[in-house]
Amino acid sequence: MLHRIAMASSDGKVINQHFGHADRFHIVDIDEAGYTFIETRLNHPACDHQGHSLIAFDWTINLLSDCEGIFVSQIGNAAASYLTCKGVRVFVAPYPIADVLRKLVTDKILDVIPENTEKENRNKE
Repeated sequence: MLHRIAMASSDGKVINQHFGHADRFHIVDIDEAGYTFIETRLNHPACDHQGHSLIAFDWTINLLSDCEGIFVSQIGNAAASYLTCKGVRVFVAPYPIADVLRKLVTDKILDVIPENTEKENRNKE
């Protein structure tokens, strides 16, 4: 099964960006045979010195709408709850990207079906 994910990384080597501060996401397709880098997408960070914006969260969700998982180094509770309610799977994994990708392929973590989410509910309507 093919899975597309987004990884918040400033250097393409380590998942090292907080969700709200991520200015780019590296997009990767994963299947049983391995993984393929697709592209880097530039993002407008959702947080600044004044706090965060739900409009900015929605912009990032839209930017990554074809991805079934977002991997970040950190994410605040409010952002994690908001994304989860919107049907976005978020993983905190502040590790080298190559290690995370190998683990995803080997352990088939993305094949686990998440609990009912808003995105799934919309698809049933």
